[in-house]
Amino acid sequence: MQHIPAHVIRDYDLTFPERITVVDEMGALEKAIKIQKNGCIFVKGFGSFIRRNKMKMTDKMICELKRTGGNLVHTIKVKIISG
Repeated sequence: MQHIPAHVIRDYDLTFPERITVVDEMGALEKAIKIQKNGCIFVKGFGSFIRRNKMKMTDKMICELKRTGGNLVHTIKVKIISG
């Protein structure tokens, strides 16, 4: 699962639908969202994204949250940096 910290969600007043699109250089995947009681968000099934990109423990990701005018996050655009 990919974790989005609660403080980021609060600071930018973000909201999330039940499913979100994760985009990388290979295309887009639709993933489910899990909202924790403490306000953190997890993108479920992120392991398939990691395997698809053949990521290693030393690799890093830059995630850009795409949102509508109402702060509803609909897409996460991911850039992978090899470590």
